[in-house]
Amino acid sequence: MKTNPLQLKKNSKEKGQSFVELSLVFLVLLVLLVGMVEFGNLLNQYINLVDGAREGARFGSNDDPYQDKGITVFYAKIYQVVQGQFDPDGTQKSKGAINPIVLDPATDDIVVSVYSVIGNDPTTHNKKATLIDMGLGGPGSRYGNHESAFDHTDIERLTEASAPNTGVLLVEVFYDYHQILNFFSFGSKPGIIEVSTYSIMPLSAAEPTPTE
Repeated sequence: MKTNPLQLKKNSKEKGQSFVELSLVFLVLLVLLVGMVEFGNLLNQYINLVDGAREGARFGSNDDPYQDKGITVFYAKIYQVVQGQFDPDGTQKSKGAINPIVLDPATDDIVVSVYSVIGNDPTTHNKKATLIDMGLGGPGSRYGNHESAFDHTDIERLTEASAPNTGVLLVEVFYDYHQILNFFSFGSKPGIIEVSTYSIMPLSAAEPTPTE
């Protein structure tokens, strides 16, 4: 049986072209699959962190940081609500709102800030927020790895212009997400995506008094 050399060359060319097209499509599909797995897991952990910050702020808003043993105990209660309670050896005694995430004391952090906001400052006729308690490495920072991402101008901007004097509780959670597939590269930490979330609640105990 005779074959046409031109036909053989054509078939070989078409097979080579199909292989190249398949390779390109496969790479795109692989990236999409890896992205779905990685960012799906990241989103799941981010939701836990959001819930943790919200639960900590909600709990703290019903407490008074200036009663009992003071601000340090107030912060410690919020930390336990967010991340749970641990023994000195690292054994987890109780689960927090961010469970099953366990914060790394070397890189992660929970920062709690208390603000006093004057609704109508006579010197500026605008809101005036004053930071009462928070500090890197101090009682407002769980592990001393991060400072608050907010300052008094941010708090002023986030509060209603017509609102009266109020106290504000800010809870922030900073977390280094370790990629499970280590396929993407972001920032200065290979294989790590830095995540942060926050929640703000009114805190009546921090409201400015007429003498302040």
